[in-house]
Formats: sequence, C-alpha cells, structure tokens
Amino acid sequence: MNNLVDSTIKERIVEQRKARLLPWIRNPFKDEVEHGSLSHSSSVSLASGKPDKPHADFRESMLDQGKRMTHQEEMEIEEATPIELFYDLFFVANLTTVTSVHYITEKKSLASYGLFFIILWFTWLHVTLLDVRFSRDSVYERICKSIHFIVMAGFSSVSTQWNPLDPTDAHTVTALRTMTLALMSSRYFLMIQYFVVMLFARVKKQAMLPLALHCLTMAIAGSIYLGLYFAFEMDNPAKSYIGWYIAAIFEASAIIGTSSVWRVVSFKKTHLVERMGLLTLIILGEGIIVMLKAINAIVKGTGWRTDLAGIVAAGLAVIYFFWMLYFDYNPRNVHYGTIRQQIWTLLHFPFHLAIVLTVEGLRQLTTWHGMNSYISTIFKQAEALTEPTLVAEWFKNQFYPLYEDGNSKAVVKGYENITANIDSLVVLASNNATSQTGYPHMVNELLSELLVGIAEYYGVKVPKPAATAYKKTEEPFSEDGPLGKVLSVFNLVYEYFFVSLGCIFLLLAAFTFLVRRNKDIHDYLAIGIRVVVGIIMFGMVGLYTAGDKELYYDYLYSPWPIPQVCLIIFIALVLDKMFNYLAYRRAVAALHE
Repeated sequence: MNNLVDSTIKERIVEQRKARLLPWIRNPFKDEVEHGSLSHSSSVSLASGKPDKPHADFRESMLDQGKRMTHQEEMEIEEATPIELFYDLFFVANLTTVTSVHYITEKKSLASYGLFFIILWFTWLHVTLLDVRFSRDSVYERICKSIHFIVMAGFSSVSTQWNPLDPTDAHTVTALRTMTLALMSSRYFLMIQYFVVMLFARVKKQAMLPLALHCLTMAIAGSIYLGLYFAFEMDNPAKSYIGWYIAAIFEASAIIGTSSVWRVVSFKKTHLVERMGLLTLIILGEGIIVMLKAINAIVKGTGWRTDLAGIVAAGLAVIYFFWMLYFDYNPRNVHYGTIRQQIWTLLHFPFHLAIVLTVEGLRQLTTWHGMNSYISTIFKQAEALTEPTLVAEWFKNQFYPLYEDGNSKAVVKGYENITANIDSLVVLASNNATSQTGYPHMVNELLSELLVGIAEYYGVKVPKPAATAYKKTEEPFSEDGPLGKVLSVFNLVYEYFFVSLGCIFLLLAAFTFLVRRNKDIHDYLAIGIRVVVGIIMFGMVGLYTAGDKELYYDYLYSPWPIPQVCLIIFIALVLDKMFNYLAYRRAVAALHE
C-alpha cells in the first residue's frame, strides 16, 4: 500500500515538473491538452450538466465551415494569461508616464495627448488581437512578448519631448523619429508572428489566405512607418504625423475586416471580451491613482475640510459608478454576433480615451478647488496688511513652505532672487517710487511669483504669460497675468471633462445596444438613460461656451461640479437597476405563463 502511495506521489511530482517545462514553440492550431495545465483558451463547459471537459482547440469548431456554431460555442472563454496581463500593465504604465510629464495646458497639448493615446492604444490592440487567437505559452512566445515590451518602453522614452504638432527643436524631432521607428519595429515583428502562425496553419487551408493578408497588412504598415522616419525634420511645417493615423486606420480596418470575413481567424471563442474588460479595469485603477495624487496635493495645502472631503468622495464614487455601468453590461457569455463584436471592440478606443480624460478632469477640478481654498485663505490674511515690514514678513511666510518643502524648489526656480526682492520691499517703500523699480511693481511681481508657486505646489503647470501683455498690465490677477493663465487651464479642463463624460455615456448606450440583441422596452429605457445623461453632460459645456460668464465662474469656483456629476450618475444608475429589476420580474412572469 505504501509503495502504491509513494508511486502516486512520484507520478504527481513528475506531472508538476513537466507542467513547468516550456516548449520552444507551440502550434496554435494543434489539438493539445496537457493534463493538469490547460491553456487560456482550452476549456468550455458542456451544456449537458456534466463536469467541465477540456475542449482542446478553441479554433476547432470554427475550422469546420460546414457547421453553424451553437450558442454554447459562441460563449467567450475568459482566461487571460499572466503574460498578457503583464503586457496590459506596460500599456497603463506608459499612459501614467505620459500623463505625468505631458501637461495639458492648452488645446494643442490636449490634441497632442490624444495623438499619443491613439498610437499607444492601437499598438496594444494589434498585439492583443494576435494573442487572444494564436498565443500559446512557449520560449518563442516569451521572446516575442519581450520585443513588444521594448516597443512600449520606446514609446515611454519619447513622452517628455512628445509634440508632433510643433516640431521646433532637434529633441522633438528625435522623439518623433524614435516613435516612428518603434511603430515600424512593432508592425514588422507582428508580421513575423503572423507568418509563423501561417506556417502552422498549412494543414488548415482555409486559414492560409486571411493569415497571409494579416502578414501583408503589417508589412505595409511597417513600411509606411519606415518612410515617415525621413519625413520628420526640424521646423518642417508638413503634417507628417498624419501618416501614423492613416496607417492606424488601415491596420485596424484590414485586421478586423479579414477577421469578419474568414471565421477561422475571427475572435469567437477567444477571451477578447475579457481583455477589453481587464484593460478598462486597469484604466479605472489608474484613475484611482490619479485621484490619490489629488488627495496628496490638497492635504499638503489646506488639509482636510468638509467640502474637500466631499469632492474627493464624489470623485472616487464617479469612478466606481463607471465600473458598475460598464461591467454590468459586459458581454460575457452572451451571443451577440461577429459584426457586433468587432464594433464593440473598436468602440473601446474612444471609450478608454474618454475615461482617461474624465479621471484627469476629476483630479484637476479637485486640485482646483483645493488650490482656490488655499489662495483664499492666505490672501484674506494679506488684505489688512499695509505696513511694508509686515508685507515682507508675510511674503516670507508664504514662500518658504512652497520652496523649501523638498519638492517645489526643484520645480520652481529663483528662490534666492525672490528672497532678495522681499528684502528690498522696505527700502523701495521708503523711496516712494512708482516706476517699474518701485514698491507697487515689486509687490505685484511677488504676488505673481506666489501664485505660480502655489499652482506648482499643487501640481498645476502654469503657462508663461505673454511678456508684452504682462508689462502693459503689471497686474497678476489680469487675464494675461499668472492667475489668468491658471484660469485658462481650468477652463480647458472644464470643457474636456464634460465632453468626455458625455462621450462615455453615449458609448455606454452603444455598448448596451450592441450587447442586447433581443431588446424590449426595459432595454430601450436603459439605453435612453445613458443617452440623456450624455446630453446633460454635453449641455454643461454650454455653460462656459455660450452661457453667462458670471454664472459659469460662480459654478467653477464652487465645490459643486464633481458632486453634481456624481449625483446625476447615481440617479441614472438607480433608475437603470430599477428598470432591470422590472425586466427580470416580467421575464419570470413570462416563464411561468
């Protein structure tokens, strides 16, 4: 008996050791099941109620073009591999990096940020579309992934100098050329991967042509990127970067199109739905990190206050509500058609971009309220100060924590000049000078430096005022002064925040429409709720662009923008759940009729 037990244990150890061995390369079309270790696409549940039985090759039913796939076969397999999730983390790390170094201070920088996101997202998409269909863990596959990791690192290396709209210096041109070389490398390597898959597919003749088209698509795209390398030159007014996005449209259309025509390379019975959901989840998680940065900024300024705590709670709740609205209508285990699936997949690009801009808007508006609270507090202290010695002492007290806190001094330069100017205030006041070297001018200059320092302290990048305009006004609170420039940044934040919110809800409505094939009145009500919320969010932009400016600024300076958004989404969510419950009751009643 003991010998039998020992033998069983030894066999189990052998199996465990074997499961950890990696083959050099694996055939994505081969019917292969390893006992005790199934691939991410190797199992489905049987409708008969028996224990789950391995279904070795997830392409098997598709290769038989004579049979119509059953509802059970249409169900998505939802087991992403760790290396795929690791690649997703590279995507989000890249996104976090560019967000932290690429300051959105004007519409050009916003457009530039969007252009970077397009490149990043579509590169992730093409790697994902290959992975979910043909990726099998092996030495070859891990080498391929390492190449794609390097490409993502290349993207990150250009984020600081990323400015395709205005290549005005050698560093920017170098960054753009590095980006196009990274894109070229990515596409040529995807071409090689599709070619390897095509070699394995020689026994499946119906797979050869679509895979050859995949190879050709990546070869053409890689060649376009190579040609664009020579188009980027310093001060070149030609919009060469447009070629990137023409190539992106071509790639996506070709891959999605061929996958729709030839079901052998389609995305049915893959875990594409899970990959999209996981990336959405990770992007929402990145939004939480962004909000935590805002919390850090406001706590080191004014500390916790009731209004700030409410804004932070509302911002985090908005991200949580996004999670519920998306994943409650995620098409897992849902038969919704090949074309619908392709459309659903591509709509994630604007959806993810809108989420990224919305959570950035949440951070900025939270920071804005905290910064305004801080400015209001310290300037109330200054209102009663008329004695130059007291004014000088007040400036010293305000500048010291900004420049000596261990962070801001590294960002905002010139602390020694500021202290020298503060020390000169008493002397300038005694001279009664009113020129640009006099006391009033120096006070205004110090106020300007203080406002810039506070903004930097809160992590807000302040555009430099136009030199000529500032000399004319000599007023830090004017439109062309520092405060006016800060305000222009947050006017832009307000615009893209509400536009992004509107896009999110319209896209959620589209997702709901695509996922529910047999819709009833409750489904249309759910879609309508999302559309109405989207229209409301778009309407809020009109408060700034076409509304009363005084009313707009009262609203912007109030603590209400984020809590109001949170309340609207909460009401929509409650109504959505109520309609879903009524639909459930109706379905149960119909079942028992």
